[in-house]
This record gives sequence, structure tokens and C-alpha cells, in this order.
Amino acid sequence: VVVDFSAPVLPPQNETVVAKSDVFVRDGQYASQSFGNNSYLVVKSDGVGYSRKTALQFDLTGLDIGSASTAILRLHIRNVNADPSRDITISRLSSSNWQESNLTWNTMPVVDQVGATVAITPSQIGSWLEVDVSELIQAGTVSLLLENNGPASGKSDVSFSSRESGNGPELIVTP
Repeated sequence: VVVDFSAPVLPPQNETVVAKSDVFVRDGQYASQSFGNNSYLVVKSDGVGYSRKTALQFDLTGLDIGSASTAILRLHIRNVNADPSRDITISRLSSSNWQESNLTWNTMPVVDQVGATVAITPSQIGSWLEVDVSELIQAGTVSLLLENNGPASGKSDVSFSSRESGNGPELIVTP
């Protein structure tokens, strides 16, 4: 056996992890309903009964996640309503013990760690949004929350393609 110590060290390879589950939830009279089978995911800050949040679940089991690991969340922007801009915050949820068929506004786990906030405008319809969420990933299953904490507006919503659409959320992870 010959070992060549002058051979280049290859950089870690990116892993694309598709969402295992994705769902949006709604407050008010819909707070006990799950919207996990739709082809879209909605985030909106509005009056009672009209606000929506989205939860995403990624299984990172088997990846060597450490302090130097990076992760880019990719979301396909399906539609953006008329408000000029809305700020979407991405956070990690305290638990991944949910399924898209049973997660509701009332059963949503609490936020464990707040991450990046990104502005989305109507000009981004049809494009892919990429956000660094490296600080939010950990070994095992990770759940992320997308929410609009801005002022309530009937025109503040944004919708993303869900996994059921074929353009679902992805994490590009470099272990």
C-alpha cells in the first residue's frame, strides 16, 4: 500500500435534503386544522383568522453535522401578494415530533432559536429564495418555522411551493 500525502484534500460534498414534511397553519377559527396536503405553503401577517405560518421538517440523520457545517434553505416562491415587501423570519422549532397531517396553529411547537429574516417582494415570483440557516441545523430531524412578524395586512402573504408540488423546500447541507 502506497500513501501519497501530497494528494489534494477534497472539500466536503454538498448534500441536498428535501423536506420530509411541510405544512402551513392558520389562526382563528382554523387554529385546529392542518393544511399539510396542499401544493403550496403560506406565510402571512393579518387579522385574526387570516394569519398563517409554515413549518418544514428535514431529516439530517446520517449527516456528520458539526460546528463547521453549513446549510442553505431553498424555497420556490410561488406567489407574492401586492404589499411592496414582507419580512419572513426563519426559526428552529423546539420539537420535530409532528406530522404534516396533524400539525395545527394550536399544536405548533415553540421557537427554540430565531434565525435569519429576509425581505420578499412581488418581483421574486417564480424564483428560488436561498437563505443561510447554518445556525439552525443540528444532527437528527430539524423543524424550521417561516413566519411574518411584520404589521398585519391583507396583502402581506407569500406562498412557497410545497413538496407535493414537485418544487418543495430543500436544504443544501455541507457537513
